Amino acid sequence: MIKRPSVLVLGAGASRPYGLPLGAELRNSICRIADGHDVLAKTIQRFANIDLDETVNFARQFKRSHVKSIDAFLAKRNEFTEIGKLVIATVLIEKENPDRLLDAVDAEHWYSYIWNLMISDIDNISQLQSNRIKFITFNYDRSLEYFLHLATKNTFGVGDKKAQQALKGIDILHVYGSLGEFHYLPGENVRQYLNDLNDVSLQIAANGIEIIPEARNDGKAFLVARRLCADAERIGFLGFGFDPLNIERLGLADILKLRTEHNQVAPLIVASTFGVTNAEVLQFKKKICPNQSWVTKDNNCLMTLRESSLLG
Repeated sequence: MIKRPSVLVLGAGASRPYGLPLGAELRNSICRIADGHDVLAKTIQRFANIDLDETVNFARQFKRSHVKSIDAFLAKRNEFTEIGKLVIATVLIEKENPDRLLDAVDAEHWYSYIWNLMISDIDNISQLQSNRIKFITFNYDRSLEYFLHLATKNTFGVGDKKAQQALKGIDILHVYGSLGEFHYLPGENVRQYLNDLNDVSLQIAANGIEIIPEARNDGKAFLVARRLCADAERIGFLGFGFDPLNIERLGLADILKLRTEHNQVAPLIVASTFGVTNAEVLQFKKKICPNQSWVTKDNNCLMTLRESSLLG
């Protein structure tokens, strides 16, 4: 069981072992629409009744903007919010493949590692909520929700309803929304974890995505995220790109400063920095916790957790 109050902050790299794209890969998928012949644009036309030229125009402007992420682009160009959400949802729904969770490579399967920590020293399903771990995710996919649901069902031999109830105390906060609330049954404004691309699922998924204008840092989800971080003894960044705006919205620097002013013990901070340069790491540290040491691991999510003993 995870006994110390812990928060894991997840970026796109945390979902990649389960078939979801990194930010650059999502950008490339969208930019392919710009030639006017991409299947993606025709799919949106079919299921969302959006004119092909409109989608192509959006993709061309995004491509020519050279903005690294679609989220950052939409935060500046709110006239593209609706079509942008439809495009994101179309790409990602097709990537929500349950088989990828079952076939995940052991060397990258950090969900499994977390699960085994959560169930150690637990005798029955009612104790699952005693785990003191929270997740703050910048991702839209629900692969973590689905994995925990599936693992709970099969570990404790219970049905879907009981498994979902048992996981209610394990918070998974999507700060930018998600592709619809996860549920084991289809329903209004909820989706199963399936690559079920159709007009209904696309609209639910697009509606679940939240695009926050660049000038706003007061979103409800981020207020909750700051509270979770403020209560944590351990904070881990996994697959996180350290985008300056996301760092600012998370407000961790202010939380750490407040703890120092009140003579409170600072949390242990660990970050996977795989693919990030040393200079970039120093910049992140300066913005997040300039007066506090933290542990960085130039490794994937699983090895970062194992080598740092963050949750041990």
